[in-house]
Amino acid sequence: MLPMHGLGPTTQNINWMFAATKLKRPPTSLWKSIFSVWMNVRPGLSKTEPTNAAEVLRQPVFGNPLITNQDNKPLGFSGRSEGNALVNAGHSKVGNFWDPETNSWKNLSALGMSSHASNKLNRDLIVASIPWNPATSNSKPLIGDWVSKKEADQTAPPEWVYQITDTNLTTASAKEFRK
Repeated sequence: MLPMHGLGPTTQNINWMFAATKLKRPPTSLWKSIFSVWMNVRPGLSKTEPTNAAEVLRQPVFGNPLITNQDNKPLGFSGRSEGNALVNAGHSKVGNFWDPETNSWKNLSALGMSSHASNKLNRDLIVASIPWNPATSNSKPLIGDWVSKKEADQTAPPEWVYQITDTNLTTASAKEFRK
């Protein structure tokens, strides 16, 4: 899996273009060289299965070769508008569709979406296409993971965060950092 940390909205939009199998002609020589290099590298890349619940929740829903529709095409690349309204509302990762409190998939109202028939159909298609169940995924913390306590006020950043430094069968050691 390739890390996507620190990317701004412009770079993320560019990455969506790179994932497309048919690209339009780039407007400048800079983009022509970038597209040609990317298209030569892309066949050698492979996406690995997530190994824990945190990785499952970070998985992108659209353009992910591990999440496909009934035609075995990644969502968003089948020529249909699978979930455009959901993406526009900021729901593009598996974690956006999962409710950890109820250990179930969020309904449209929890996603902040109207109960329009197309929204319901797209939400159902997306949830059915996700091959993992975050409720049963291995949620054992891994060395290097960052965790925090769940705060009552979800809008405020956590007071303390912890970086996992060692794990065994039942416990984990961590360094603690205060805001």
